[in-house]
Amino acid sequence: MIFDYLLEFGISIETSPDAHPQDRFIAEIKKKINNAVTRNISGAKFNTPYPFPDLWVYPPNPTATFPNRENYWLQPIFVWVPEYFWPDVFPKARVPCPNCGIDTHVKSEGWNQNARIGILQDNCCRIISFRYKCTVCEEDARTLKLQNKERNCTAKIFGSFSALDERVLKLLPTFIQKSFPFIVTARSAIDIKLADKLADDLMHGKGFKASHEFIQQSHLNHFHLMEHQYYSHVAYYKQKYGHQATLSSRSSSLLNPKTFGVFNDAQGYNGHVPSEHYLESIWQIWFSKIHVLKSAKEDRTFTREEYLHRRQQLVDGRIWCGDASHKLAKLVVLKNSKNQLGDSLSKPINGIFTIMNEFEQILWQRPLFSASLEEMKEELKLTILKRYIAHGYKLPILFYTDECCNDRNLLARVFQEIKDEGHNIVMSIEGEEPETYTKYRNLENLTFPLEKTPGYVFSDTDNAVMLACDLLKEAALKSKLDGKAGKREL
Repeated sequence: MIFDYLLEFGISIETSPDAHPQDRFIAEIKKKINNAVTRNISGAKFNTPYPFPDLWVYPPNPTATFPNRENYWLQPIFVWVPEYFWPDVFPKARVPCPNCGIDTHVKSEGWNQNARIGILQDNCCRIISFRYKCTVCEEDARTLKLQNKERNCTAKIFGSFSALDERVLKLLPTFIQKSFPFIVTARSAIDIKLADKLADDLMHGKGFKASHEFIQQSHLNHFHLMEHQYYSHVAYYKQKYGHQATLSSRSSSLLNPKTFGVFNDAQGYNGHVPSEHYLESIWQIWFSKIHVLKSAKEDRTFTREEYLHRRQQLVDGRIWCGDASHKLAKLVVLKNSKNQLGDSLSKPINGIFTIMNEFEQILWQRPLFSASLEEMKEELKLTILKRYIAHGYKLPILFYTDECCNDRNLLARVFQEIKDEGHNIVMSIEGEEPETYTKYRNLENLTFPLEKTPGYVFSDTDNAVMLACDLLKEAALKSKLDGKAGKREL
């Protein structure tokens, strides 16, 4: 039957026969762990070795026994009891309290009442863990509750906590934190690999709808695979064993097999696919709330968003190229917005100004709310002060732009203000790295290669310009007569 593989260890099923097979599967796993470990004041005593070699416990292969659809409904279980799986790290079999940060007064309250659903790439799983309480923090919480009641404060204060609590996970050693493969939400959890895929999809222009459809398709494929295996399993046994008297008690189920059920039947397969809104919330947690890097120099941790911002702030370069783009401004439209004169406003920004370095990296970028570059003067000045001067970077020596006069004046005033504030800035090339600039000044003048003969040579006189125009007109007329050949010549 369903739990034949567990019965080999001498464990009997005591849950209600009407319970869902997944619940009975979880009950057997919990009982096996409870039988292996005895808790006491000083810690935990292992009566037998921890019963499972991995944090994951997988159901038996449904094709290895007599056809039973309940075997095909079972989902894997993730058991998160770190004090049992890593007894050397937790000699007292206690996890640290997320409030006080120590484990001295922590006691186990047993298993969480309900298993949490975990969303994998092509299936779901169930997550089981312990709940704990810190006797000292619980007393403090009780006192705060009384104080809040007197102040009519409705803030919720808890003296107990779960092993899945994000605050608890942060207190564990890094190698144990990395063994927990989920992002936990209020009622469920999702495989962190799916969150990584969300980031890749967004980078390639796919939205959360595409990610939702991908997960839905993967889950439905797994469901139909189990369904097909079940009916194939029944058909084989019906053909081979349905007539044998020794299997008469089971033959009726072969002659009239039960249907596999539907995907989202809570009493059957119990499939679940996260919504687009859920995936969006997960990405926000993954990107903006989960701390993934610790800086020893600054004694702080960074989320992915903060780390990317910091990396962006460290990009430098000595050759700048700046330009304003108005394409995005044309695509973004404000709905039902008007100015003081009653005219409709369609553009929240005028454009995006971007500065890139010689390695084609984005060095600085900001929106423009007018056609004037004056509005970005102060931010550009702060960028030079906090990035270049604060980090000791070499200042830029060239700036390419299609608005040379305006941009040059703007940069000159920015650097002059920085110099007037007492920073050591050389405004002329003669004073900085003179050997480099002397080398470039001594280069030969650019001339036409001696071995080449030019077809036409134009000067900057009025006659030369007229001659060039006449030649273009002649070529254009010839292209109309000659077709494609003339276009190639032109």
